[in-house]
Amino acid sequence: MNAPISEAASFSQQVSVTVTTNPVGRAYTVDGQTYSAAQAFNWSPGSQHSIGTTTPQSGGTGVQYVWSGWSDGGAISHNVTAPGSTATYTASFTTRYYLTTSAGNGGTVSPASQWYNAGQNVGISASANQGYQFTSWAGSGSGSYSGSNASANVTMNAPISEAAAFSAAGQVTVMTNPAGRSFTVDGQTYTAAQSFNWTAGSQHSIGTATPQSGGTGIQFVWSGWNDGGAISHAVTAPGSTTTYTANFTTQYYLTTSAGNGGGTVSPASQWYNAGQNVGISASANQGYQFVSWAGSGSGSYSGSNASASVNMNAPINETASFSQQVSVTVTTNPVGRSFTVDGQSYSATHIFSWSPGTQHTIGTTTPQSGGTGVQFVWSGWNDGGAISHTVTAPGSATTYTANFTTQYYLTTSAGSGGTVSPASQWYNAGQSVGISASANQGYQFVSWAGSGSGSYSGSNASASVNMNAPINETASFSQQVSVTVTTNPVGRSFTVDGQSYSATHIFSWSPGTQHTIGTTTPQSGGTGVQFVWSGWNDGGAISHTVTASGSAATYTANFATQYYLTTSAGSGGTVSPASQWYNAGQSVSISATANQGYQFVAWTGTGSGSYSGTNSSASVTMNAPITEVSTFSIVTTLPPAPPNLISPANGAIAQASNVNFQWSASARAVNYDLYLSTTNPPALRQADASGTSFPVNGLGCGLTYYWAVTAKNPSGKAASQTWTFQTSACGNNDEPAAAKVVSSLPSTNEQDTMTATSNAADPLHSCTGTTDSNTVWYRYVATFTGVLQISSAGSNYDTVLSAYPGTAAPGAEMACNDDSGNYQSSISINVTSGQSYLIEVSDYGQTGGGSLVLSLTGGPQTLNTVSPNSGSGSSQMFSAVYPSGIQWGQLLFAQTPSGNGQSYCFVHYDRTGNGLWLYGSGGFFVGPVTPGVSSNLLQNTLCAVNTAASSIQSQGGSLTVNASLVFKGSTARNIYTRSLDASGIDSGWVQRGTWTLQAASLPSPTTLPSSGAGSSPTFKLTYPEPPGFGGIPSGWAQFLIGAATDGGGQPFCFAHYDRAGNGLWMYSSDAGFFLGPISPGTPSNALSSSACTVSTGTVSIQNTGGGLVVTLPLTLNAPINGAKKIYMRALDALNRDTGWLEMGAWTVQ
Repeated sequence: MNAPISEAASFSQQVSVTVTTNPVGRAYTVDGQTYSAAQAFNWSPGSQHSIGTTTPQSGGTGVQYVWSGWSDGGAISHNVTAPGSTATYTASFTTRYYLTTSAGNGGTVSPASQWYNAGQNVGISASANQGYQFTSWAGSGSGSYSGSNASANVTMNAPISEAAAFSAAGQVTVMTNPAGRSFTVDGQTYTAAQSFNWTAGSQHSIGTATPQSGGTGIQFVWSGWNDGGAISHAVTAPGSTTTYTANFTTQYYLTTSAGNGGGTVSPASQWYNAGQNVGISASANQGYQFVSWAGSGSGSYSGSNASASVNMNAPINETASFSQQVSVTVTTNPVGRSFTVDGQSYSATHIFSWSPGTQHTIGTTTPQSGGTGVQFVWSGWNDGGAISHTVTAPGSATTYTANFTTQYYLTTSAGSGGTVSPASQWYNAGQSVGISASANQGYQFVSWAGSGSGSYSGSNASASVNMNAPINETASFSQQVSVTVTTNPVGRSFTVDGQSYSATHIFSWSPGTQHTIGTTTPQSGGTGVQFVWSGWNDGGAISHTVTASGSAATYTANFATQYYLTTSAGSGGTVSPASQWYNAGQSVSISATANQGYQFVAWTGTGSGSYSGTNSSASVTMNAPITEVSTFSIVTTLPPAPPNLISPANGAIAQASNVNFQWSASARAVNYDLYLSTTNPPALRQADASGTSFPVNGLGCGLTYYWAVTAKNPSGKAASQTWTFQTSACGNNDEPAAAKVVSSLPSTNEQDTMTATSNAADPLHSCTGTTDSNTVWYRYVATFTGVLQISSAGSNYDTVLSAYPGTAAPGAEMACNDDSGNYQSSISINVTSGQSYLIEVSDYGQTGGGSLVLSLTGGPQTLNTVSPNSGSGSSQMFSAVYPSGIQWGQLLFAQTPSGNGQSYCFVHYDRTGNGLWLYGSGGFFVGPVTPGVSSNLLQNTLCAVNTAASSIQSQGGSLTVNASLVFKGSTARNIYTRSLDASGIDSGWVQRGTWTLQAASLPSPTTLPSSGAGSSPTFKLTYPEPPGFGGIPSGWAQFLIGAATDGGGQPFCFAHYDRAGNGLWMYSSDAGFFLGPISPGTPSNALSSSACTVSTGTVSIQNTGGGLVVTLPLTLNAPINGAKKIYMRALDALNRDTGWLEMGAWTVQ
């Protein structure tokens, strides 16, 4: 350390390089050093090194290795540069083995001894010298051959030695004709004549194969050996020189093909004998034509004949070529119009075959006549070309269509007395054309007489025709006469030709025309006033036909005025006559009669001609509606004396459940009230008893009762003392075998069930899903066949009622109910006289019972039926059959009788008033409607009654209500019936079946026309009605022309027709509200806006059984010019809204 020193060590990266051979163990050198096994070196990247080897290298006797290359592609000895990563250099060698061949005395072998690659297949052959024949090979080494085949193969899997042996033989030649065909001798194959030296008498086999290829398109077919043997057979070596020849027939292959898929050729490609003459033919496919044959080979054919022949002097190729023909159809729409193609005229669709790319001319003429009143106007070719133009045949089938618009001639003419519009002219087929007739002064339009499909015949001066054919329209006019129709007194309603009026109206009629005048009776004139028709001044019936005369006339409907006399009696008497109608000015006697204990006081009358006074008999004069009220007063001024109770005695015990209560008569008493209950003071049990006793059945067992009686008369009442008694102790009716017997009806049974029990044997209740608790049992043996009603109304706990057939043990459950109101229960069952029934009363759940009041009523009545009682549909006639003496019958479609909070269909028939009712969506019944009368009144959100189709049938002991129902919703519902008979027995709700309701389809409206263009169209709008509800003035219809239903931000034309009010409205976007109403047919300019105007004077309305037809003439103004859509909407008689429906398109111009 002579000074500060810095030392920095540097390192070079070493890379692992492996040098080896394949197969391993061969010698090689690296940087001049020899190695014979794989060697790994550490070299610095980029350093230079030399690697090399030698070739061949010996592997032992008969084995050597010949270098084939380094893995890096370098020369046998070359330099390499150490890479930057691990690398391997491999010298690959091919292994070789030595084949040693040798021949014994009498022949030679091939090949000579030499080296071959390992695995190489090497053919060896032995050839016998003259006078010798080959005997066998003797081989040694893996892959060698030992055997009698002169020619064989060896596989060089190791060094091999092969020695051939020969023996002396006779001369035999084997050959083919023609020469060069293969054959086998003793399993050895030859392709040229071969001579053998065979030992006389030795056995040999000769054979050949057939066919044999002679090169492309040539084959040889064996025809026989010259010794007559089979194709392969054994021969015995003769003692002299012999030749065996295999003879072959030469054949050439004829290849036929069709070019470009445009046709087919015959025959198919196949072999033919040399020199044979073969016919060939070509057939073109649809849309193609044959062009030519192109042949090659000696004897082939080339030319334009589709059928030709070839001579098979060599292999021949024949190719048929075709050119494509495109199918071009030229036609007209409609068909039958004339046209020309390349100057030729046609009048029917024609199909041409043209070559693609060729030029052709098509054309037509316009207009073309289609007969009287019909013409066809050319509207264009489908390719957009001129009426006559050139087309280029395309590459695929094409149709050129000359489109024509069919036009029909509208001939309009006016009879004497008026003019018509438009003038006679041509119109497009299907076009809707408005026609109008204007009467001259002193005339009136009578009718249009139209002929031709789409024509109009009728009495509307403005109408429309649809040009479905040539149309003739002739307007007729008649001279007018003034006819006045009125009433006396004025203001009464009448009809003329079906139109209603309520004021004098003057008509202009054509002399000789028929008209109908009529009125109704009676007609209301306000409260208490009516008008009764007494006759027409012409002596006709209330509705009759009149013929317009040649001069002015007046028809008057005369009415008699009537006023209503209302008579009523206050408490204590009666009056006569009953309230009714009387003619104006009529004198009517009235009288009042006091009841016993009362006296007449006075009449109090109101109205002109009435009487007020103290005469019980008087008279009134009917100058106006009159009300007469009579008053009465009590004759006595003393109340009755208190009654004395007799039986049961006060404090009595062990009373039976059926008790006859008795008391003494009370002075001045008119009637009595009986009070009886288990509470004090007792509750009213029976009011207005007329005698001094009253029976009560079914008192509860083991209970203390309180009772009293009150005497009454008009002056007051007096009460007795309150007495008490006890009923006999209860038997144990906890079980069905000990059920309490109900002996007669009606029956009311009271019982404390708080100590009642239940057990596992109690039946499961279908209405609660459990056995419930505190069960008690009753038994009733029916004394009639009919309906038994059972109720727990009046009980103070939540009861469950169930009924079963049986005496001591219950059978199958007949009915079950938990709640029918206020937690009490009610059921009805069908009973048969003489049969025993068990009734179980339970406490719902586990609440512990209470005070039970069980009432049983009933009587002869057949439970109701309904047909059909199952199925599905959107409309159906249901026939509900009830006993003939019912007061009312009901039909219900619901989840449960209470509705269960879901929608239901509830139909009620009142037999007394012969009226149908329906429970409406508003929570109350709507009606009545007489069956057979058309009405849409009876409907709710789920259903509607088609009253026009509904009917009532009474036959024998039954009443059938045929209710035609239409359903508006889709759901599943149970069917129930119920009725009340003449004696007041209510059958209760009984399920009769199930029905799957399907919502009736909503009819779609239509418009004619549904498309077109113009500014003054007339639209015929049809709004279908649901079957059974046609012609009912209910709902509305709407029509809109615009970009969208809300106008789409642009002006639009929106018309509304109110069916109930027979009024036309129009929405004005200028004003922002509806304008109207205007009665259809009434001329008015009120329905007008910047968008459009409704010609109200020529609007017509038709209400038919099939629906509503509105003829709507419009004038469409410039602000809505352009392409617009047509929309329609309706609210039908079942209150169903179609919503806006897009029905077509209209171009306003």
